[in-house]
Amino acid sequence: MNWMETTLGSSFELYQPQTITTKDLIEDGKYQVYGANGVIGRYDKFNHEEPQLLITCRGATCGAVNVSSPFAWINGNAMVVKPKSKDIDVRFIEYFFRGAVDLTKAITGAAQPQITRQSLSPILFKYPSLQFQKQIVAKLDAIFAEIDKAKAATESNAKNAEILFQSYLSNIQAPNSTLGEHVTIKTGKLDSNASVENGKYPFFTCSKDIFSINEYAFDCEAVLLAGNNASGDFNVKHYKGKFNAYQRTYVITIDAEDKLTYRYLYFQLVNALKRLKSMSVGANTKFLKIGMIKDLEFPLPKMDEQIKILGNLNTVALKTDLLRNNYLKKLELSNKLKQSILRQAFNGELIKD
Repeated sequence: MNWMETTLGSSFELYQPQTITTKDLIEDGKYQVYGANGVIGRYDKFNHEEPQLLITCRGATCGAVNVSSPFAWINGNAMVVKPKSKDIDVRFIEYFFRGAVDLTKAITGAAQPQITRQSLSPILFKYPSLQFQKQIVAKLDAIFAEIDKAKAATESNAKNAEILFQSYLSNIQAPNSTLGEHVTIKTGKLDSNASVENGKYPFFTCSKDIFSINEYAFDCEAVLLAGNNASGDFNVKHYKGKFNAYQRTYVITIDAEDKLTYRYLYFQLVNALKRLKSMSVGANTKFLKIGMIKDLEFPLPKMDEQIKILGNLNTVALKTDLLRNNYLKKLELSNKLKQSILRQAFNGELIKD
């Protein structure tokens, strides 16, 4: 199989179309509008009749791939990669960008990452005849469909376990109480830049990572609620020992441990994450105020009943965690498998003469 070698600049039109603002969008517009990360609204005009391959060319998702629908308006935050010749299949070039090329070298700018026509143009691109391109695309479609099917089944199992866990928590029969009646809430004060390599104590931040630090501010058992997140997807940890915390990580300690256990509090806060997300404030970054957390209502059974409930919750939580971790591992493996198959495809190893 003979492969032609060229560059993106030689074989493709690379351009950023005219941008319309969000104020120009029309709620019931006839045509979809594509921005940096896919559809952002609708408009009453289109600037492209045929589907186009789009590369995000600005922001944190620089290099991400989308394909527009027919008759769509494409904004300038997306770079159109359009074959100059009918000898190149759009789906073939889509797979090329989804894993057969490393775009990191084409990304410039530190504060605002971007991809430009000048940085894309020199990238090498090899392709066989149109007939073989279509065969490769068909083979990749079939393989990826099977991988996605297996991934979806694993994800479904993890979601079902999560639903069971949430259902069990939601069906606890006990009088409601507000969190502020039973706990003290403090917030960390350290900046995330205070973390050090090989520090003695954990440093809990609003991300899911745990950094290390050489000093501590807390020496206790606590439930930590990370209450600062761009998307409002907060998280909860249960920890006992010496630690420090970021300024919007809330350290929650129980006032009377004969009325409430830390493990039960942890599970109730996990169950309340969606409610907390809906209560959060902030435009660019969502965050929680201490008063919001204190006002949170939750069922509080007597201590002997809490102990019984915790036995079941720990069992369900263990199964949920196992299924979730299994899903995450399979997700990572499937992504690696896809990348490996894409490399084979564009090295000419997937379809032989």
